[in-house]
Amino acid sequence: MEILSFIILRIVLAWMFLYPLKGLLKDWNGTVGLAGLVSSFAAKYLAILMILAMFIGAVSILFGIYAQAGAAMLLIYTLIGIKVHYKLSQKIASLNLNTVACKEDCNILAETKQLGIVGHITSAQKNVVIAGALFFITLMGSGPYSITNNLF
Repeated sequence: MEILSFIILRIVLAWMFLYPLKGLLKDWNGTVGLAGLVSSFAAKYLAILMILAMFIGAVSILFGIYAQAGAAMLLIYTLIGIKVHYKLSQKIASLNLNTVACKEDCNILAETKQLGIVGHITSAQKNVVIAGALFFITLMGSGPYSITNNLF
């Protein structure tokens, strides 16, 4: 069961970072905007680093190639993601219509804001769980059937 547990953990963690890559690459302007929430300085280069970290870290964990380093890199990425989700929830909370908007539009915005805030806070909490799994691999390694041995 230990072998199966490590294999499933590695597949799930890799999937969490590989799956969104297609969308991030397809909407490059959105990806650069997302990176800009972390730092407005050189957001385009930060977006490239973000994509590379996701790909390299996920492949590293999936195949057990220096997985502790890959997991540590993704752990930092995930912790930054928590901050980004909280920033986005605050940005949504600050949205308002002008005073000439009708009551129905104000109600629609209020409901939409609540859904957006809850969605981002939930995503931040999801990142906490992912960070825990990445921390585990950083400390323990990627387990059996890894291509390289543990770094420490």
